[in-house]
Amino acid sequence: MRYALVALQLIAACSGSREHAPPKPAPPPAALRIVAAKTDTVRAAAHEVLARRCGECHERHRPTANPKALQIFDLDAPDWPARFDEHRFGAALMRLKAPPAEDAAKFVAFRDAELAARR
Repeated sequence: MRYALVALQLIAACSGSREHAPPKPAPPPAALRIVAAKTDTVRAAAHEVLARRCGECHERHRPTANPKALQIFDLDAPDWPARFDEHRFGAALMRLKAPPAEDAAKFVAFRDAELAARR
């Protein structure tokens, strides 16, 4: 019994005197890394479509950039996907209905990935 009491006192003394380093964050699971890589790929494809079809007004570096259009979204900004909400996704998709249909498909994939990531 005496040895158990001494052991408990030693444990208490040791645990109180040590500074504990915060645990290292675990690397993201492989599934999350795959999702992030897929999201980056989908964003890049959508950016290419939007730059080609809408960049005349929505890319700040172009001489034809429209200040009002840039307030909606600026494809040159790193956070350009964050500017899209339900309304803007719908408005952009309406403008992408014209051929080629694969442009609309790339944008729909972007919209779906962004909305899923925000949930």
